[in-house]
Amino acid sequence: MRLIAYLSGLVIKSFGISLMIRSHLGTGSWDGFYVGMSNRFGLTVGSWLIVIGIFLILLNSFLTSSKPDFFP
Repeated sequence: MRLIAYLSGLVIKSFGISLMIRSHLGTGSWDGFYVGMSNRFGLTVGSWLIVIGIFLILLNSFLTSSKPDFFP
């Protein structure tokens, strides 16, 4: 259930970021990173948000020597 909630949150956040980009209001620092990755490597901003989000979870679990806590 937590994994579904996390992935749903990433999808909603990526939709919000795409709306901010299209409205030309500017983005935050992490959102700018996703835009730069999108321009450089070709995936969408939402795809980069999900890829980097999962990468950060795995990196955190590696650094703390524990398995990812997706489920309670």
